[in-house]
Amino acid sequence: MAPQTAPSSLQSAEPAGRRARLYRFYLLRADDHIARRREDCFADDVAAMAAARCVMGDYPGVEIWCERRKVITLSRDEAERLEPPRRTIRATQLIDRNHRLLQLAAQMCGRTDALRARQTARQHSHWATLTWQLRRG
Repeated sequence: MAPQTAPSSLQSAEPAGRRARLYRFYLLRADDHIARRREDCFADDVAAMAAARCVMGDYPGVEIWCERRKVITLSRDEAERLEPPRRTIRATQLIDRNHRLLQLAAQMCGRTDALRARQTARQHSHWATLTWQLRRG
């Protein structure tokens, strides 16, 4: 019987095809020198290239790397011809859920502020009654 090796802490429980990888975007100036670097995780090269248009901003070019492998160098024109990244159904569901949670949190903050104000008013009215009784007494 062959000994089993424990999985490395760097390995994911997900299958290799579904694991997101870290991509580096080197934003290039007109003279092809690096102006900035950005990083993000994507499922594959196609998703990273589709996101390049959003990452570029006003820079004339971008070079995309995945770990030690150069994926592609894109000019602004080439990046604009690529399709924008599509949201998956799961991403859309998560975004909608987060919007609902933010709305609920805002409602709860409003309720908390109203309860605080009511409690403060109640305490002040109680103090006023005690002060009036002490002066009378």
